[in-house]
Amino acid sequence: MITMIKIKQGDRYGLLTIHSEAPRYNHKKIMYPRRIVYVKCDCSPDIIFKVRLDHLRQKVTKSCGCIRKKKKI
Repeated sequence: MITMIKIKQGDRYGLLTIHSEAPRYNHKKIMYPRRIVYVKCDCSPDIIFKVRLDHLRQKVTKSCGCIRKKKKI
């Protein structure tokens, strides 16, 4: 049995804050549809983009890319 991860607006993962849940992504090659969420980054709160929920929970995605940009400088 698969349990659903409960998310709500305002949950934080790294520098990202969940704005809302997006429609699920379903592809022929994957068995289970992926849950997608709209998030905002602390560096640019007016920009909203999509991220897979499992990537947020596994800490694969921590920001919009601003952390990587800061490390290069």
